[in-house]
Amino acid sequence: MYNYLFLILCFFACALPVHAGDNDIRFEHLSSEHGLSRPTVYTIIQDRQGFMWFGTEDGLNRYDGITFKVYKPDPDNPAGISSSAVNFLCEDSKGNIWICTRNRGLDKFDPKTETFTHYQHDDNNPGSLSSNFMGRGTICEDESGILWIGTQDGGLNRFDPDTQAFTHFRHDDRNPKSLSHDYVVSISPGASQNGSQILWIGTYGGGLNRFDTASGAFTCYRHDDDNPDSLSDDMIKKVYADPERNIVWIGNNAGLDKFDPVREIFTHYPHDENNPESLSHNNVFWICPDKDKTLWITALGGGLNHFDPETGKFVRYRTDPTKPGSLSIDSAHPVFQDRAGALWVGTWGGGVNRYDPQRKKFRLYQHQPGVVNGLSNPVVFSITMSRRSRIVWLGTFGGLTKFDPETEIFTHYKNDPDNLNSISHNVVSGVYEDRDGILWIATLGGLNRFDPETQTFTRYMNDKNNPSGISDNSTRSVSEDGQGNLWVGLTLGGLNRFDRKQETFTQYNNDPNDPRSLPGNNVWTLFTDSAGTLWIGTGNGLCFLERDKQGREKFIRFVHDDENPHSISENTAMSIYEENPDVMWIGTGMGLNRLDRKTGKFTHFFTKHGLPSNRIDSIVGDDFGNLWLGTDNGLSRFNLKTQTFRNFDVRDGLQSNLFYYPSSAKTRDGKIYVGGAEGLNVFYPEDITDNPDIPPVVLTDFQVDGKSARVGKDSVLKEHISFAREIILPPDISKFSFEFSALNYTVSAKNQYAYKMEGFDKDWVFTDSSRRFAHYTNLDPGEYVFRVKGSNNDGLWNEKGASVKIIILPPWWKTWRFRLLT
Repeated sequence: MYNYLFLILCFFACALPVHAGDNDIRFEHLSSEHGLSRPTVYTIIQDRQGFMWFGTEDGLNRYDGITFKVYKPDPDNPAGISSSAVNFLCEDSKGNIWICTRNRGLDKFDPKTETFTHYQHDDNNPGSLSSNFMGRGTICEDESGILWIGTQDGGLNRFDPDTQAFTHFRHDDRNPKSLSHDYVVSISPGASQNGSQILWIGTYGGGLNRFDTASGAFTCYRHDDDNPDSLSDDMIKKVYADPERNIVWIGNNAGLDKFDPVREIFTHYPHDENNPESLSHNNVFWICPDKDKTLWITALGGGLNHFDPETGKFVRYRTDPTKPGSLSIDSAHPVFQDRAGALWVGTWGGGVNRYDPQRKKFRLYQHQPGVVNGLSNPVVFSITMSRRSRIVWLGTFGGLTKFDPETEIFTHYKNDPDNLNSISHNVVSGVYEDRDGILWIATLGGLNRFDPETQTFTRYMNDKNNPSGISDNSTRSVSEDGQGNLWVGLTLGGLNRFDRKQETFTQYNNDPNDPRSLPGNNVWTLFTDSAGTLWIGTGNGLCFLERDKQGREKFIRFVHDDENPHSISENTAMSIYEENPDVMWIGTGMGLNRLDRKTGKFTHFFTKHGLPSNRIDSIVGDDFGNLWLGTDNGLSRFNLKTQTFRNFDVRDGLQSNLFYYPSSAKTRDGKIYVGGAEGLNVFYPEDITDNPDIPPVVLTDFQVDGKSARVGKDSVLKEHISFAREIILPPDISKFSFEFSALNYTVSAKNQYAYKMEGFDKDWVFTDSSRRFAHYTNLDPGEYVFRVKGSNNDGLWNEKGASVKIIILPPWWKTWRFRLLT
């Protein structure tokens, strides 16, 4: 009956309006395609080794950040799990994992032996489990090591691990101090009182119970229509007792309740459709405390809520098809916060959602087809900031885009063939705002002047019959020099100076016979330095424009010279940045270049120095002494003081690994925008910090001749490899291997490893997350130690790692007894 009610509630909940939370958090999703046995997840825990465990509709799952190991019933293995439907998990103080199944009773999993012990109801044994029907199930271990188990129709069970006996607590109509209802859905230990452990017990239909474990007495709190300070609903889903504040939080079908045990008053936090800061939905399923004393609350059909008890306000996180990083589905189930502070959210059909505060805070905007106010095209080719407002202007392959970061609304300006006042072409390669607030847009179809006030475009197109017109329609970059001249760089048409009063263009082209002319007609980028000097990056070298006192102009060139190690590293100058009046930085197709203007010498940086790629498409500086470099293989942060690189890729939340020129800019408050092939990233540099958590390193599998060794008396593996300290191998085993994992869940694919078989390997063997294994063949008899160490995603290593002693026995004819006899 409960499941049917749940489905009906979820159906109607999906029709409720969605209100996005003010705080932007991005979820990564794990589901069947990643190895999760079923996308409906009922329970989540993290064990003492660091593994994550998920109980699903079809199997128990252990997760190491890369792979899932699934436990399902096996008719040939009586020590296997008893049921695929895992409703609740709990790790006890001895490291055992207890499993509430749907209708096959209780299982205890020993991770050392990988065996399951079954506890089921037996009509002939009054000391057995009271019922095999666990329903949602719940388990709690108290301070003395006693386990308390809730069932669907058998009330509460006390289990003593020493005697292996169950004691039952059932509802009794004749006893007002008995359990109020036999369907126990949640148990939470409260603060001890007078030496007695207090348990708070939620029932589905009987309200809240306070249970004194010493006296065995229950005090029941139920809904009373005539008392507004009573429990809001008797259909409880979750109870969480906060021992520090002596507060009990209750989730039920009427919302969230706070109970003060001293005053015996309930405060209600229901959903209010007129208040976006209220609970998203009244069907509260789970309550999880955060380390910062706030609460995370799921509501079936209402997504995830972040609740601040001090303010009484909720922030909602719902599924949003326009945001790939939103919650996968609004039917959220359990919530769990791991030891690193990451949040794991199980869902009904949407797998596991993980929010990681440690993950790099690169805000991501991507094109979503059909979303009117979203990014118009995946490709962001250029970015410029408005001088007079918060507006950001983007050049895309889908026209000009205005982005308001406060409302997160994108407004699009596209070519209309029937409107000559529209933008001339949809491929926008450069955007520049002049001193008067006018936008100048470089496109593949000419130069455009855009007045944000009148919202009109004026086109400047090539006319072969007009020598004072623009030299070519394929425009790429625009800049304004210190004298107020407007300059336009063209893909093949050189450099043009535009007289805005006369609306005429003066053309500058390469003259092979004039070393003072432009070095090449393929202009990649324009940049005006702090002195007002115009710099030009071309496909044939770098230059700047110099004027003498008489106004005569010449271009001062910097070109690559094979004979001069201090010349520019390559002639394709794609990006330019000024560190100070004496130092310029140039991004080329072959490395990053530092130009000392006093000496005219270049210093080069390549992949061998730490760059992710030698192609540098964009450069922008932050307020902390770093350059951010957009490449064709990710984003790189270059520290000007230490001259070291820190690289980021799509796994860190970037739009892709491909960044475009000149698609980067910094706002007045220090925020950085970078664009590329799959969208736009926005971030504050100070938020991009390294993961400080050293990951535990574990051995996850031991294989002999390509097959996983089973744990057992007759096996070489006496306990699971993650616990083993010594393995003795007979002489007939010549091939064996190890698998290992660093249990860091923040971008686990970037974890690094090093392993070594002491006594065989001379040096450490380094590998990455795609090859988390080590194979050995035909080792000589003797004693060895296999060691493996690992790092987190930011290169912080666990140097101790994991190890196991390996003893390879000699064949009988090489033993000392045989030699003694012969």
